[in-house]
Amino acid sequence: EVFWSGVRGLDVRLCESLLQRVVSVLLKNLSQALPKRPFLIVGLVDADVIPEPEALAQVATVIFSFMFSNLAYVPFQRMLAVALFHPKSTPIWSTLQWIQKMESPDDYVFMPALSDIVNNDQSRETCPNSFREEIIKSLQGKYGEWRTAVSACLLQSVLSAEAMDAEALAMLGIISDVGEDPTAMEEAVATFLTRPHSPSATSVKALECVGHLGLMILHQDLMAAVKDEEETKNRIEKVLSKSPIWKALKSARDSFCEQALQYREATGVSDLFLDLIEAAIRNRYTARYSESGSASFTCLLNRQGHVDSALDAELLVRQIRGVSPNDVETARFCINMGLHFRALCKVIDRLCYSIERDTKNHCSSKTQKEGNKLDLVDKADELSKTIGGLFDKPEAGADLDLSGRMFFRFQSSMKRAEARIISGATSSSAGNVRDDG
Repeated sequence: EVFWSGVRGLDVRLCESLLQRVVSVLLKNLSQALPKRPFLIVGLVDADVIPEPEALAQVATVIFSFMFSNLAYVPFQRMLAVALFHPKSTPIWSTLQWIQKMESPDDYVFMPALSDIVNNDQSRETCPNSFREEIIKSLQGKYGEWRTAVSACLLQSVLSAEAMDAEALAMLGIISDVGEDPTAMEEAVATFLTRPHSPSATSVKALECVGHLGLMILHQDLMAAVKDEEETKNRIEKVLSKSPIWKALKSARDSFCEQALQYREATGVSDLFLDLIEAAIRNRYTARYSESGSASFTCLLNRQGHVDSALDAELLVRQIRGVSPNDVETARFCINMGLHFRALCKVIDRLCYSIERDTKNHCSSKTQKEGNKLDLVDKADELSKTIGGLFDKPEAGADLDLSGRMFFRFQSSMKRAEARIISGATSSSAGNVRDDG
């Protein structure tokens, strides 16, 4: 609210003050090297203790994400994005102490320096942006999946900010220019998705957050490529063929599905495998009934890995279990992740189809902009409905289509009839006893 006061001098002073007093401190916390952990002999497990530098970096990343989400003031968002993601930086971050009172133009240091970086002013001393490198390493998973999740949430906040258009994102090196090679950020996302993952709650959250980030970057790349509406299909194919994120999404989908199938013959899992798949589908899709009473089974992907739902207290306080997962838990993890990445790939397929359809129909630019958003509602297809048993409740006496079903759960009416007969016989016998008595 203070930013929107309309007093330009106050807004500029507040931006500089935030950069000096808040952002500079958080950036120093973000770039601290992790020391070797000492061996603990006081009854605590070393993995359960969060080192101070690691906790500071985690908190700094979360606060940056909230700044992009909540401080909706375009000049500050742009300056903060340049400080975090531009390939070049200024050495002032590590040398300057914040100024108590800003009384003269010389006291304004960071905003002019960041502006010169954007304008490529050769007279300004610059250096490689170490903060950007830290974020790239976090996205790759080099600091653990716990840190990867919050870094993905930070980039989601940047992509969703009003101040960030396609030109600004390309200048920061978050998305690639049309026809250019993939950026380091895109390569980092692909690296994390294609690396091995162990079954845990942290892995699930990190994969969901990075997967959703991959969708947002791909959406930006595709919309920038078809901006002039010429050779739409060829441009879409060219973007997808060069995108490491699209290849990584498909690779993750295939890899998790293959790993899940390997447990089909595993001892202790083979008897439960079909039940695990059915339970995963049932837990994923929710029935939504229309006015006519027909049901559609959907999954809202914006609740899985989106910054609004993923940024919670669990990302600040790790919950580590020392028990190693068994084969059943590993199979369940692979099944759930296979279903999730299958749904993400379907989102991109629907987006490409929507772009091509609107181009053929010569829709207006406004209609295309509204229609070519990410459709994050995953509807269960016929295969998922068949395997998961997702059907409307049939009416009494209706014929059932049992094709593709291998297990049929039912409750015998004979048992209930027998129970009533036994109950009646027992009551009759008790009555006879009372009469005899």
